[in-house]
Amino acid sequence: MLSRASFSGSPLSMVGVSMGGNIVLKLLGELGDDALGLIRQALVIAPPIDLAACSLNLLARANRVYARVFLRELQAQVKLRGALLKGAPE
Repeated sequence: MLSRASFSGSPLSMVGVSMGGNIVLKLLGELGDDALGLIRQALVIAPPIDLAACSLNLLARANRVYARVFLRELQAQVKLRGALLKGAPE
């Protein structure tokens, strides 16, 4: 859970692009009014509005190259985040 103490009183800004934008919006929606005490500003760029439709479009033949690049980048990010979290308290 996010807390102001975790950031030494610094204002928290969030930025999300594409699926990251969707995650930022989801978090803000879940926090509701509690977000006002934690997050100073948020910026989202091109968040997918209909995730089911976006997922299906990724499977289309015309989007094969994009899907491969997207998955390769996503796998790299998962590996990186996993390495950063090794040994972190749960």
